[in-house]
Amino acid sequence: MRDYLFDTNILIYFLAGKLPEDVKKQIENILETSFYISVITKLEILGWRGHTEKTFKEAKSFIEDAVIIGLEDEIVDEAINL
Repeated sequence: MRDYLFDTNILIYFLAGKLPEDVKKQIENILETSFYISVITKLEILGWRGHTEKTFKEAKSFIEDAVIIGLEDEIVDEAINL
């Protein structure tokens, strides 16, 4: 089994319906399993001004299902290195 860490932009494109159908299906399948987002992605997704009422509810729903990775110095340093 693979672990998935979602980036903010891919989730925004997903919520806005701007992804090809095959990619949308892949994301839907992943969202049914265990997946990760960073606390920064949580902040960016819920603070995104492009939400409709429907997409905001969808965003809250999958964030509730996500494993949220907090910010620790080790993670920040690794992100800088990447």
